[in-house]
Amino acid sequence: MEFRVKDVLNLSSLKESVVLSGEQYLHKVVKGSTIMEAPDITDWLKGGELILTSLYPIRFFNEQEQKQFIAKLAEKDVSALVIKNHRFVKEIPQSIIDEAEKCRLPIIQIPKEVPYVDVLYPVMEEILNTQVKKLQYYKEIHDQLQLYHWLMKVQKK
Repeated sequence: MEFRVKDVLNLSSLKESVVLSGEQYLHKVVKGSTIMEAPDITDWLKGGELILTSLYPIRFFNEQEQKQFIAKLAEKDVSALVIKNHRFVKEIPQSIIDEAEKCRLPIIQIPKEVPYVDVLYPVMEEILNTQVKKLQYYKEIHDQLQLYHWLMKVQKK
């Protein structure tokens, strides 16, 4: 019933994506999605986010800073990092991929032609649909319990 990273990979906009790290952790639940616009994004994360980035905010990080950044994302329980390179950062540094693998953080590379909205909108739609289904299920259970309690009262009379 939860929306997971492996489900994100089934979106039509991600059919050409490549999992670069954390393939065995695609079961992570996705609770939201955001675009990384600054290197201090970790200050604002709640956990469960799918983060989209071009790596532009960390393009001048040295290898050690890159590793620390990935470790901090993992500490914040980020579900996955979706990277669209080519425009500002030509190659995804191997240090980022290695650290993500070590930290159990999936990295998904998307083609440069895929706009962020083609990932963000469907992900948020799926998350909201999942929440609506949960609410409907809880309401059904609540209604059944109310009916049961009412029947119990009627039988006692």
